[in-house]
Amino acid sequence: MNKRVLLASLPLSLLLIAAQPAQAKWVRVAWTSGATNYVDDASITRQENLRKFAQLTDLKEMHERKFISLRTELETDCSSRKIRSLGGKAFSQPMAAGEVVLEIPTSDWVDIPVQSAAEAQMKFVCER
Repeated sequence: MNKRVLLASLPLSLLLIAAQPAQAKWVRVAWTSGATNYVDDASITRQENLRKFAQLTDLKEMHERKFISLRTELETDCSSRKIRSLGGKAFSQPMAAGEVVLEIPTSDWVDIPVQSAAEAQMKFVCER
């Protein structure tokens, strides 16, 4: 291959590599008889006491609305123990695969219940 062509294509190759999205690093943070909850460790962002992160819930059984997993963007306030949804999607297959069955809207801030999956998520992301 001509060295000039190779050198000319190098910046484009680097741009394409840099544009690839980072792979999610799903860490299991909570589980019950009905669901398993994961946090994408690579998605956690920090701004003072606030943490934004991607969360995935795999249900053990299909929901009546025909989804079995949910992927949501959440924000938690580590100092006030509150959490809110920034939106998401429900999927027909485990691990946020398959068809999108419904869109999950944003929500207002709510208190995080003690000994809940949300509390486990809060502890995980607030330690980061």
